[in-house]
Amino acid sequence: MLIPYIIEKAKQATSDDTFNEGDSNNSGSSTNGNDHERDVLSKYRAVFQAFLEDKPNLQLILLYSLQSFWYGLGCPKGMLLRWFSFLYDFEIVEDDVFLKWKEDINDEYPGKGQALFQVNKWFEWLEKDEEEEEEEEDEDDGSDSGTK
Repeated sequence: MLIPYIIEKAKQATSDDTFNEGDSNNSGSSTNGNDHERDVLSKYRAVFQAFLEDKPNLQLILLYSLQSFWYGLGCPKGMLLRWFSFLYDFEIVEDDVFLKWKEDINDEYPGKGQALFQVNKWFEWLEKDEEEEEEEEDEDDGSDSGTK
């Protein structure tokens, strides 16, 4: 899959020690080589988007593949959080797909419990952001109805 290849390229750009480090409260900002990870994923952004745009089932498979790969590496702290943030920031995976992954129970892919623990605060942020967007849309819809 493309994720292991991209992560391997990110590892080559930095040392293995800095690759696995990261603050679990970090939502993808730059620390300890995270810029290298972001830059490498950025190179493949168009490829991901071409294959995954408007294909939520494939986006979900991508998240599960990332989860499995992360689990196979021994669940490095902060890595899954960074990659979820990157996939969100680069608009590769849709909000609804992240939420589906969170709620979906699938024993085929190991490490879901550990993964949820790693990205729980990020999901709290995502859900809050979704609620705020819905409220703004409701307000916009309400103001339009008075002008017609």
